[in-house]
Amino acid sequence: MTHIPHIAVVGSGVVGTATGKGFSSLGFRVTFCDIDEKKLHALRDAGFEACQTTDLAGKDIDIVLLTVATPTTNGRMQTDYLLNAVRDVARSVLANATKRVTVAVRSTVLPGTTEDVIIPALEKYSGKRAGKDFGVCMNPEFLRAETPEKDFLHPRGVIIGAIDAASAEALSALYVPLRTTVHVCSPREAEMAKYVSNIFDACKIAFFNEMRVVSDAIGVDADAVYPMVKDICEACWNPGYGLRDMGPFDGMCFPKDTRAFLSWAHDDLGLPMDILSAMMVENEEMSAYYPLRHKLAKMHISIRRFLGTLRHS
Repeated sequence: MTHIPHIAVVGSGVVGTATGKGFSSLGFRVTFCDIDEKKLHALRDAGFEACQTTDLAGKDIDIVLLTVATPTTNGRMQTDYLLNAVRDVARSVLANATKRVTVAVRSTVLPGTTEDVIIPALEKYSGKRAGKDFGVCMNPEFLRAETPEKDFLHPRGVIIGAIDAASAEALSALYVPLRTTVHVCSPREAEMAKYVSNIFDACKIAFFNEMRVVSDAIGVDADAVYPMVKDICEACWNPGYGLRDMGPFDGMCFPKDTRAFLSWAHDDLGLPMDILSAMMVENEEMSAYYPLRHKLAKMHISIRRFLGTLRHS
């Protein structure tokens, strides 16, 4: 008989609930965990297994998904809730496990958090070693608040940042029924991908909002302009545009047109144009930085690999 993985979803908010319900609908056994008893009662009333994380001891868990909130306070990411959950998972699940369990972080965390913060905490409280006794992955979520359950079941792709092949294989198996592309990478790359994705979405909104201000100032209907831009602008219709490592933008048009538009909107129309101004400053700084970029990147990667070898030795 084929073993059906038992998944513990730790943190039953929007992301955790959508994730757990999604995996449950795919035929996996799911146990929801949370510190909020009201959430647990609601899940039980809906027919799901639900308990405190500390009650996972003794349960035959294969995969732990950490979907705990990581709020931003005074501009800094807070990991208090996540680390409390990590401690409980390590003590109740990993310390008592007689097989290799894989812990996957789905909470949004800054690059380096899984390797530098989460893994040391898991090892400290479980008394076991990552990569040897248990697996670890970073599995960022890309669920919209309005349609989380639908988004989970119909992903554009899945990213799994794994510390080793066994961890990647264990988590990848859960996504096979979704028939989607699974990108396997390092935990740090997965964390970075999540932030780049969110911030790019935010940048695009901010940029078009700034262009809307200019349109309003000159009596142009932005809602008539933007559909044309969407169809014709290569950055809109070509998903790969701007991703290659080619340095600052230059050429016949981009620098001169951006400067001309910026001067006109700022000096003649009196608009602040903060985004366009920052973009030009960044591009000029990139012109000075880019020649050193490859040397610095290779040096950084070599150092990270060396430190990783020391940690796992």
